Amino acid sequence: MSANKIVVTNAAAFVAAIAAAATNDTTCIEIQLSANDDLILTAPVVIPPDLFANSAKRLIIEGNGVTIKCIVGGFGINTALIGRSSNTDNTSCSFVFRNINFDCISSQMYCLNLQNATDVIIENCKFNNCKRGLFLKNINTATVNNCVVNNSTEYGFYCDISNNIVYNNSKVIGATSSATCIGWSLNNVQTVELNNSQIQGGIHIGVEYIITDPIVYSNFKINNITITALVKYAGIKLVMNSGFAQIDGVYLTNFFAGYVIDASSINLPTGSTLPHLYVKNIPLLSSNSTFKTVGGVPANSPCNIPQPSNVVVWEFYEVTDGDNIWSAARWDDGYVPYYRYAEFFSESKTILTNAMTINSKPI
Repeated sequence: MSANKIVVTNAAAFVAAIAAAATNDTTCIEIQLSANDDLILTAPVVIPPDLFANSAKRLIIEGNGVTIKCIVGGFGINTALIGRSSNTDNTSCSFVFRNINFDCISSQMYCLNLQNATDVIIENCKFNNCKRGLFLKNINTATVNNCVVNNSTEYGFYCDISNNIVYNNSKVIGATSSATCIGWSLNNVQTVELNNSQIQGGIHIGVEYIITDPIVYSNFKINNITITALVKYAGIKLVMNSGFAQIDGVYLTNFFAGYVIDASSINLPTGSTLPHLYVKNIPLLSSNSTFKTVGGVPANSPCNIPQPSNVVVWEFYEVTDGDNIWSAARWDDGYVPYYRYAEFFSESKTILTNAMTINSKPI
């Protein structure tokens, strides 16, 4: 056993080890329980604000597949099984959580609430029966790998006021009976990426990316998302600032309802560049698959309609039924984006757009 590693075999030892990590040189806490045993907490575990007075210290919590639960009845509304206070000033501490199953039992609790940290890794974890699964706030650089949220009533993965956040191979399973959950809620996050994500069950919004701070520029990417869920409002909802969002690979099933994508912009300062949305590779759109934009114009409107402000520029590439992507039936109330471009294959390349300029000449 490493001198910096502590093995704990019960809840009391686990709580004590985390508290002591603030003043000793522990860098790894490993949970080892007997087969089929759960770690039952009698109070929320609070991660200390400082770790060994060393802002560069990394604390690893290795669960070995253990399930962490609270006592029957939970700890109360908006409390977490494991959490770090929003009042913590030390944002440079680093944390790793591996191979842990969180089970709140109560639908009013959070599983893991981690705030104010740098260089975070959370992998192979499950977040079950909760109000919020994984809550991140004021985080500088985090990677979430192979994690699952199951039966969350509010948010599966929630991230607020953070930077450089990546989710890989992660999944949200909503409760079909309620469909109130938002799979990913990402608010004022500068640079965020979802890779190979899945949404199942019932969901209100699959992925929500919202920028309300005018000095935070949109920088958002989805690389392959599979939605096999009954979606109540939208698969993807965007509220953007100057900058861009890129959605590459959206795989829908016939159970899909609501908008595929709803995109709008905040009130941009005068002279700001309009946000751009690039949508690529949607191999299936059912007849009722629709999109929504704010500040659009009626489909097939004349070109002399005044140019709007505070809108999103939409571009589509390799989307099924591309010939009809700008038809009124595909858009909420028949309003299509004013600034729009679509490029797709039929037998040969086809381009549909509201205006083009080639060699300084409009065509």
